[in-house]
Amino acid sequence: GGPITRASKTVPDFGIYDLDPVNFTVTDIHQVSIVENATDPLAAASWSYGPSFKKSMGLTDLSASSLYNLAVNFRSNSSYDAIFQNYLAFEQGGWVPAGVTCTGSCQNMAACEVISFTTGEDLKCNF
Repeated sequence: GGPITRASKTVPDFGIYDLDPVNFTVTDIHQVSIVENATDPLAAASWSYGPSFKKSMGLTDLSASSLYNLAVNFRSNSSYDAIFQNYLAFEQGGWVPAGVTCTGSCQNMAACEVISFTTGEDLKCNF
């Protein structure tokens, strides 16, 4: 479940994972927030559903090989810069603070974390 209190009104309360019903692998991730009524705290809140992780990253699946290839492109393909910013937003709970950038070594480190996670080997980052 999600937290009882929120760190920020912009941070999602829940991550919803779509699962394959046969093998229970994760097929997609969505961020979901409760939207509070700022003018009437007693009014009912509503749910806000964020975009699909898979769609935002331009992936057909969330397999280890797809995530690995995505991370490699983060490091070596400048046409993936906008997709990398989407990735950062997902990693940061749906938002990146104004003025915060992650390029160069920061971008390489983020890609390395994905590669290490998907392969289980830190040595895969040495490319």
